[in-house]
Amino acid sequence: MYHYHTNCVNSTAKLIDDMTDDAIDITYRTMFKHCPGLLDWAVGVGYERDSRRGLTLKNDYCVSYHRSNYGGLRCYYVCWSAIEYIFIAAEVA
Repeated sequence: MYHYHTNCVNSTAKLIDDMTDDAIDITYRTMFKHCPGLLDWAVGVGYERDSRRGLTLKNDYCVSYHRSNYGGLRCYYVCWSAIEYIFIAAEVA
């Protein structure tokens, strides 16, 4: 399982450039499957858990999801508001 590690603002340009250059697009479903803290992260930045109460991460068409490597480690990341939020495996986080 992958857990939130950092974002591009708190990283280096080299690590982020390498990560985004090698990234493949994935679906929300794949991101959710591998990152159990995704919903908690989403609520922390202002999304609702239930679409009946407002906008959810899943329903925000401006967000994209990706799989790549960050510093040589497999990662998943969310690109939200032009910032990459990076999740890495729990055993190395």
